[in-house]
Amino acid sequence: MRARRLPGGGPNGNCYRVHRVVAVLWDPGKAASNATKHGVRFADAALVFDDPVAITVVDDESHPVEQRLVILGSDAAGRILVFVYSWRGGDIRLDCDICDYFRDRWSVAAA
Repeated sequence: MRARRLPGGGPNGNCYRVHRVVAVLWDPGKAASNATKHGVRFADAALVFDDPVAITVVDDESHPVEQRLVILGSDAAGRILVFVYSWRGGDIRLDCDICDYFRDRWSVAAA
């Protein structure tokens, strides 16, 4: 784990953000298919976890044994991405298609 002191801090001036280092895993076949279908590489999508304003919600239809989460946030290129992931042990597993929200939304609307 890494800790970084935030500027200004809290009421006593001691405010830290703690980062836990985790692995982001995915199926190589799904990753190749996603890059062709949506133009988004899974490696780029993993950067959404660094977006400080990303929004994550629980997928209410996920299996109770393995809770799935949906995240919406921006990657390093500024694209707004949305995808589903789950925790497997201490690692993050990207589970399904990752799409560029605006690119895919407008291409469907134009069709």
